[in-house]
Amino acid sequence: MRQWLVCLALLLGACTQIHKGPLLFEDALGTRTCRDDETTWPDVFPRHAFSFELGSNFAIQFMDERSQLLEHCWSSGIARKMQEDSLLPAPPDLEAYRFTWVRSFDDYVVIRVEHRGPVYSLHVKVRALYSADWLANPHIVLTPGHGIGDWLTDRRILLTPSQWQELRRRLEQARFWLDNRYRTEPEVIAYMDGATWMLEGVRGGSYHMLYVHSPHAEGPAVAFRAACLYLVELSGLSIPEDQVY
Repeated sequence: MRQWLVCLALLLGACTQIHKGPLLFEDALGTRTCRDDETTWPDVFPRHAFSFELGSNFAIQFMDERSQLLEHCWSSGIARKMQEDSLLPAPPDLEAYRFTWVRSFDDYVVIRVEHRGPVYSLHVKVRALYSADWLANPHIVLTPGHGIGDWLTDRRILLTPSQWQELRRRLEQARFWLDNRYRTEPEVIAYMDGATWMLEGVRGGSYHMLYVHSPHAEGPAVAFRAACLYLVELSGLSIPEDQVY
């Protein structure tokens, strides 16, 4: 299981200690809450959302129960800091996709697109990877979403129907809504850096998510990567090539 906020050796000369150990609790009403030593926050993902992870070549690795619970809380902590809520429950007439791009050494990016009625919209958010306080004291233990820096981008734009249709075409090409095309990874791989590309979708009240580690620019992951980068293009963000990983 990857830990993608592990080292600023190139910048600070030493690795940062990472605490990735929140616990997930469920009350009598079925509400799921994450908790660490300092705070609590809601789990914003449906059950089994993190049942598997895809590697750079779309090789599937199934997560054990503890790994799933940790990913629920870690990713929910990031969503909280990016001021994002669960995509569920979704109205039956809503189709939406959310790309969360968490890179080891670069800013956090969330791009959410929605189609409801005659409106096609996009909301893009970018936050600095680390806060000024954390950079001044990098030995502070990081927990989910802690240490995230200032807002760099937070804007909404309208999309054209043709842009929306192109996005849907790319998602169809990536077979986003299908889960029957992956090969099994023979060995469990622990990713120490790189990036998480998490693409969620809701349509007709149904939810689907792909959780991919640094998809390669060729091979089985290429269509998925292209669909995510099309969202980046639509958002107007200018990402240097060496920050796309």
